[in-house]
Amino acid sequence: MKKIYLVLSAVAISFGSYAQLSLTKAANEPVAGDSKIVKGFDSIGVVPKNTGAGLNWNFSSLAQNTVNATTTFSAAASIPSSTLFPGCTVVENTPSGDKNFWKAASTPSTQFEMLGINNSLGIEFNFNTDPLVMVVWPATMGYNMTDIGTGTMSAFSNTGTVASTLTMQGSGTGTIVLPGSLTYTNVLQTKSTQTLYAVVPSLGYTISVLSTGYAYYAGTQKFPLVTVNYEKSTLNSAFGPTVTNTAKIEMNGNVITVGINEVNFDADFTMFPNPAKDNFSVNLSNASNDKGTVEIYNELGQLAKRVDLGNESVIKTTISVADLKPGIYIVKTNIGKRTSSRKLIVE
Repeated sequence: MKKIYLVLSAVAISFGSYAQLSLTKAANEPVAGDSKIVKGFDSIGVVPKNTGAGLNWNFSSLAQNTVNATTTFSAAASIPSSTLFPGCTVVENTPSGDKNFWKAASTPSTQFEMLGINNSLGIEFNFNTDPLVMVVWPATMGYNMTDIGTGTMSAFSNTGTVASTLTMQGSGTGTIVLPGSLTYTNVLQTKSTQTLYAVVPSLGYTISVLSTGYAYYAGTQKFPLVTVNYEKSTLNSAFGPTVTNTAKIEMNGNVITVGINEVNFDADFTMFPNPAKDNFSVNLSNASNDKGTVEIYNELGQLAKRVDLGNESVIKTTISVADLKPGIYIVKTNIGKRTSSRKLIVE
């Protein structure tokens, strides 16, 4: 079963460097013409997602993976299938081909509603009985909202029912550090917990999805700086349950592009082979002749190995991993104040 993500896609604005960040309709609600670029990251160890006021969230050690995706937003009138979701005002077009149908509502409150999902595999959720309210504007620290959406679903010409409960909170404020030592203050963290339950009687299927998401917003960017999502989906059938657990970390592609160009050096850094068995090679440019080091961290976030690289203008070296246990590691390379992190698989 294809993974189903129902996490709020919101944006943020700041009212000055010392004002508390707030999510508002005018600045935060996705509209036709918007596009969202995200890059995927991997983490070893504990992901910073603590809640509360005046916190520090450090994501600087995460390693970028191959995910590089762009989501676009279109006017409902330009998407023929939006007629299946009355009241739809904007359609979210995901890289996988899924479409999410949204409504900008003004009654009973100024709110943003999910009307449904059209899955590229032929699965459709339609909250046509009661739309699922994703956020009531404005939202800031201490915000708390719960809503229930109900309706119908279809899967390969079979029909059923769907119900979903969403709780969204303004759960934290503080400072966030991203790869490349990019630092943002006056950040708002939101936490959303969502359950979805669907029944398809003719197939004898029930589907349950439990997802928890954390998003980190700064006033300088329309879309979140970072999203951390966890999901557990269970498909119950005559053959027994099938359980899938997923986790993904995504960062704002506009922010990370700036970080790589100005602070990081990923474009000049190569590491091979990967996976590695006995050793791997590191090639990178060091025009400033800064001192370089390589740090290798294990799955617990513990430093497993450290190697000095010297300060040559072009660094080419081979690093042994024969003494490391097979597994997934993060290779963090430091050149002066610049850093770059990559995932390494040791066989």
